[in-house]
Amino acid sequence: MKDKIPYLYRIAGMAAFSGFTSNFSMSAMTPAIPFLIRHFKVGATLLGLMVSSLAIGAMAGALLTSRLPDRIGRRNSLKFAAWIFLAASCLSALSITPYDLILYRIMTGFAVGMTSVAAPMYLAEIAPPEKRGITVSLYQLAIVVGILFSYFSGYIFSHSSFTWRLMLGMAAVPSGILLVLLSQIPESPHWLAGQNRKEQSIGILEKIGGKAYAGTVIQHMSFSPREENRSVSFRLIFQKSYLKVLLAGSVLTVIQQWSGTNIIFSYSPVIYESAGFSTAGAVSQTIFIGLINLLFTLLSFPLIQQKGRKSILLGGLAVNFLTLMIAGIYFHAGWHQPFLLVAVFLFCVASFAATLGPVTWIVISEISPAAIRSQAMSVFVCCLWLAGMAGTFSFPLLDAALGTGRVFFLYALLCLFSMVFIALSIPETRNKSLEEIEKLWHSRK
Repeated sequence: MKDKIPYLYRIAGMAAFSGFTSNFSMSAMTPAIPFLIRHFKVGATLLGLMVSSLAIGAMAGALLTSRLPDRIGRRNSLKFAAWIFLAASCLSALSITPYDLILYRIMTGFAVGMTSVAAPMYLAEIAPPEKRGITVSLYQLAIVVGILFSYFSGYIFSHSSFTWRLMLGMAAVPSGILLVLLSQIPESPHWLAGQNRKEQSIGILEKIGGKAYAGTVIQHMSFSPREENRSVSFRLIFQKSYLKVLLAGSVLTVIQQWSGTNIIFSYSPVIYESAGFSTAGAVSQTIFIGLINLLFTLLSFPLIQQKGRKSILLGGLAVNFLTLMIAGIYFHAGWHQPFLLVAVFLFCVASFAATLGPVTWIVISEISPAAIRSQAMSVFVCCLWLAGMAGTFSFPLLDAALGTGRVFFLYALLCLFSMVFIALSIPETRNKSLEEIEKLWHSRK
């Protein structure tokens, strides 16, 4: 069976499983929310903190470990994160107070932040330019499969007397599997070249694409030992030559998180309950969200191969704008057709899964300059989780202050502004080498 799967996709799939583990751990909270509200009797502020606390940890993980992938390697960074996932999932299931749970969710988030930096970086560095879109998309595919499995797990355990404890504790299983898989993959050839381990780098590149491919890549990587062996200060990334790419990548991650879908992923059971579903019915509907998310992530693969990154992002935002406007009208007008709301949410999730979800990760991994790749990815991931935290924390408060309909109108407006930014500021990167993309940014005025 191994011989039938190209070496590139074997190692990419095993590395991408970190996305499954990360988002299983993260999304386990979604079906648990109704049970946590009743168990701990929390209000809007504490609920928002419980849900958004993971993002606090993710920001810390992305920033505090920004140099780790350069120092110990991409693979070892992922192993470190896997051990944290394992410990945090067990501790979350044993929480006594909501503050215990918040602490352990921050711990989980720390590992999520590390994974969000190291995994896309690893996948982008092992893949040839013509296969990079698909390879990095495996990370997004693993993310959505992890979300789906967490929803299934939540539904199964929703009838258990231990409910939320089992939902959160189940994340220990994929954490253990991830540790086994990571022991089977090689280190990034780019990182090895940067450590003057050229022969090892060539050996891996030959397995990926053959001797001719390895020779070509090594020629382009000839500068890497000089750049990556020195300790890169965070001050370097704020040099004028890097500011444009840092701003563009950071704003793109915020756009992904504020496209409205993040609220659906985090709060759909609560929103469905307010629309008339029972608690069990609301939790079961999350499974359909997970299935649609998976289906359209798979459909994104041929789309990414055939269309430019920029046009995919713009198309996704246009669909999200329309669906969020309909959701806003639904609540503002006081409609009482719960399954219409389900359909609207599923359209929004489908759009995100085929466009913004995978393509954002592809673009930020492609535009990160070689000399500051770890630090740039850390900044991008930190901005992503800061935006995610702001969205998940503020939703219960905005919902109470403005009403659900106006909140969805607000997110629809953000989609419009996002389309303008992408049209003006994001270049096309499809079918370009990492070195060509870096030169493209330097040539932009």
